[in-house]
Amino acid sequence: MSRLAGKALTLLPLLLFSCSSPPLTYQQISTCSVEAKRLNEVEKLADKGFGEAQLCAGKLLLKEGKSTKARKYLLKAFKQLSGRKRGEAAYLVGKTYLMEKKVNRGRSWFFKAIENGYPNREFFKTSHYLSLKELKEIEELGKEEPILYLYLGDYLRENELYKGALFYYQLAIRYGIKEARIGSAVSLFKLGNRKLAVSILKEEFRKGKKEAANVLGELLLEEASSVGKGNCLLISESDPEEFLRRRIKQIKEKARLYKEAYSWFIKANNRRKAKESFYLYEVYSLKKRAPLPRGNFTVQELKRLCRKGNFWAEYLLSQRIKTPTSKAASILYEKLFNYPAYLEGR
Repeated sequence: MSRLAGKALTLLPLLLFSCSSPPLTYQQISTCSVEAKRLNEVEKLADKGFGEAQLCAGKLLLKEGKSTKARKYLLKAFKQLSGRKRGEAAYLVGKTYLMEKKVNRGRSWFFKAIENGYPNREFFKTSHYLSLKELKEIEELGKEEPILYLYLGDYLRENELYKGALFYYQLAIRYGIKEARIGSAVSLFKLGNRKLAVSILKEEFRKGKKEAANVLGELLLEEASSVGKGNCLLISESDPEEFLRRRIKQIKEKARLYKEAYSWFIKANNRRKAKESFYLYEVYSLKKRAPLPRGNFTVQELKRLCRKGNFWAEYLLSQRIKTPTSKAASILYEKLFNYPAYLEGR
């Protein structure tokens, strides 16, 4: 027993040495490929003034949700480091402020990140507006980091500034940022160049981008819902038969667009939107029927609702001020009004 105990005591230091973790290497620190349980070791190096360790400590603390403590190290890293690493530190400082709901402070640090060669979407997502100074600086920085043109295009498109968005998307494309093609197609569609927009999206889908199919489906869905909106035919048409023909033409156009949207959502594997589009296609292809509503409205109220695209109002208005006189018009009325009109005003 004593001999075995002696051997165990001899092997104990070796076992302890083999169980302890090897010291952190520079590569582990610089890439922050460090396990969370070794945070204390990283913090010790960070406290000694190593910029890379300060950045890594900030990242690890941020993952744990400790924004204030993380910011302490990240601010030090921002002062110590240079180049893209400095930009990354600024970006992460912005993230700490965002975690604390301090959006304006976060935004200013996201912009510092851009200035230090670290492009990010968060600056644009937290911007309600861009000053002329910021815009000019981003344009200049975009020459070195063209991805900024894509982010700027997205920002302008989300704010419905489609001409500006298209300009920056085209700049991004010139610099080889192919992701900007889908955004440029959406901007073209919104600006009225439907043919070119659809062509670009179809081409992107053929290249394997399902996102393009989904975007095209959304655009067609939006286009279908806008058909007939703001155009109250009853007020503009004097001939009831002509009104009915035009109205039915609008309904058929809606059905066609909903069906096309459905086919693209299927290609994009977006089942929820595909189901919605197919339901609307069935409605506007007169495959579903529902009773018409009745109500007490003044003619002025009906006209106001009609201009907003409410089909119920259009129908009720037709009963008040226009009555088809010919048999052909009566047949058209029957075809037109035996479908669920409530969807027109939804």
